[in-house]
Amino acid sequence: MDFQTSIKTCFNKYADFSGRALRSELWFFVLFTLLGGIITLILDVMVLGYSIESYGPINLIFTVAIILPAIAVTARRLHDINKSGWWQLIELTIIGILLIIIWNATEGEKKKINTVLPLKLNLKKTKHQVTERPISSLLGLQWVEWTCNTIPNKNTLKHTLNKIRTLGTKVSGVFIF
Repeated sequence: MDFQTSIKTCFNKYADFSGRALRSELWFFVLFTLLGGIITLILDVMVLGYSIESYGPINLIFTVAIILPAIAVTARRLHDINKSGWWQLIELTIIGILLIIIWNATEGEKKKINTVLPLKLNLKKTKHQVTERPISSLLGLQWVEWTCNTIPNKNTLKHTLNKIRTLGTKVSGVFIF
């Protein structure tokens, strides 16, 4: 996720505390709030004449506008590492700030894909033999490439499709040929 998409996502989910947030979404938003705070502080000091030690009105408005999306994106980020959003309250302790930073930097859980990707059917012209060869394993599903080393005749193709259907019913129960 890039900087601009991250900011748009955080403001579109202004008070959405459900779901998950990527690390890049959170850290780009943190960078945005840091840069926005510096810019509003400079505007308050240079344009409005406030002292640098106090909050000026522009900085205060920016801070109030940012607080809810910051809490929401942190809650979504904690959900990504299987923690409750309420763990943010640990920031009230001194050591809790460090713990939240570590959790926010931790890689999230891999998302589970609920769809089954199709199997490859690779027919080649040579012998009258059907072989199966595992290609890779993804999320516990075994991909199998079926190679039919002949000009596909009715029996060889039927045998290959029956093997794929059998494997398909074991994996997802739904394959249409």
